[in-house]
Amino acid sequence: MIFVYAVYGYMRHRIYVSLDKVIENKHLVADRDLSVQKQENVSSLYSASASDRLKMRELFIPEDSTISFIESIEAIGLSSGSDIELSGIEADAAPEGSSVGRIRVHVEAQGSWSAIMKTIMLAEGLPYGVSLGNLHLSAPEDVSVKGKSGWKTSFIIEALTLKPFSKGQQ
Repeated sequence: MIFVYAVYGYMRHRIYVSLDKVIENKHLVADRDLSVQKQENVSSLYSASASDRLKMRELFIPEDSTISFIESIEAIGLSSGSDIELSGIEADAAPEGSSVGRIRVHVEAQGSWSAIMKTIMLAEGLPYGVSLGNLHLSAPEDVSVKGKSGWKTSFIIEALTLKPFSKGQQ
């Protein structure tokens, strides 16, 4: 009879050990399933945000395109019929650990009222996310003379630059 109790005790112990391992493995499988689900959620969010990420890139000037950005500011003068002069061009590279820098351009323009207004409108509509600051307008000394082109404006265009992404960051 003692033998039967010993076998019974041993079998009971083995069942509890097996049951503990099954429960532990069940938790491991649940953790793995949760990890896979999170990875799928991140992947679907990444895919769903592709168009938004492209729009964000359009707000920043690629760091290697600052010259073409300055040329597009200069072209405003031809389009608007005003005389434009750029001065005080500052391009701050992105600080260490960041991919975003800044460019500031001081613009002075002279021309007719409509040319000056068109200059400001075109500057606001540059293809990147720009902001205009310190806008000053001055009238010609004798505004009664028709066609007088003595209107002047000055302002600062500021935009953000973006370092090119490496393959792993896209």
